Amino acid sequence: MNPGHWIAALGSRSLSARLCLLLGVMLSLWAALTLPALEWHGMPGVAALSLAAGACVASAVMAMFISDCLRSPALAVAGVLLPMSVRIMIPLAVAVVVRLRGPGLVEAGFAYYLIAFYLLALAVEVPLSLSRLRTQPCPAVDGAREEK
Repeated sequence: MNPGHWIAALGSRSLSARLCLLLGVMLSLWAALTLPALEWHGMPGVAALSLAAGACVASAVMAMFISDCLRSPALAVAGVLLPMSVRIMIPLAVAVVVRLRGPGLVEAGFAYYLIAFYLLALAVEVPLSLSRLRTQPCPAVDGAREEK
């Protein structure tokens, strides 16, 4: 069985199905970390966890939507750069705002939760988005292979 087969199978699903998968995975991590966050830092820990999850979910959903809209070969560069920018800038902006607002959420582990959610969103969203790309033969590359 081809290792990338399951990614291709997921990529053939609709945008709403892929978004549901992303949200389900992110909600699972949030649920798994809620009790430890509450135990370690009380309600500020749950607030930090929820804010980190919300920022990463919002950026991943927007990036997935943008990459789904910009799939054509003519928009290949924009289809990579724009989702990547959205995926990193939203969590980064939230992190800067949290840091400037004071030590409350920072001391409650916001940065650690943000990293965990960002990496999970990246690991789920990127393969789902990349599986939607339609690979088309490139005459220049195929011609170079034939000459060798």
